[in-house]
Amino acid sequence: TCTRSRRAAQQLIKIGMYKPALRDELYVQVLKQLTENPYPAARVAGWLLMTLYLHSFSPSVELYVHIQSHLKSVLLPFEERE
Repeated sequence: TCTRSRRAAQQLIKIGMYKPALRDELYVQVLKQLTENPYPAARVAGWLLMTLYLHSFSPSVELYVHIQSHLKSVLLPFEERE
């Protein structure tokens, strides 16, 4: 349900905010969810979670490069359509 999903997202954000050693792992799990996921609802949830993470805590510099690359690969097909 929506309430359960919201609570789960809040818990994950708290983990990322208060346990910096786990931040990159949280980001990696969302990236896995977004990569070639055949379920649109799961992808939407993943993007929402990624947005919340990015607004709440930063990934390491090393992982940031990979996140940036992933975002570019996702956005490039949209830019080519315009």
